[in-house]
Amino acid sequence: MAASKPVIVTNALSTWPAIANPDLHARWTDAYLLSKMGDREVTVDVTPTGHGDKVVGDRFVTPDEQRMKFSDFLKVFRNEAGPVYYIQVVALCYYVISVLPTLKCTRLLDYVS
Repeated sequence: MAASKPVIVTNALSTWPAIANPDLHARWTDAYLLSKMGDREVTVDVTPTGHGDKVVGDRFVTPDEQRMKFSDFLKVFRNEAGPVYYIQVVALCYYVISVLPTLKCTRLLDYVS
């Protein structure tokens, strides 16, 4: 394993409608997300420090994965004490499309808008 090297990507989403359009940007609030995702189950990664998928000593460790309602996730996500909860989205759509080009992948923005 090689050491991780951080990269800063700038302006990558500047033309994305959720960012570029002020009307859309203003609606990304907890209330809006709850109205769209509320009781839907999501997979949440949980770590003591927020660092997951990394080498610790001679082992590669991954976060604990839990299923919970989005509304429950939002509560623990906002809590700054205790473990770190986060939703990790992997670029699975790009992989699926490269292997099975006839399938369509739904973008997260399409799913919650």
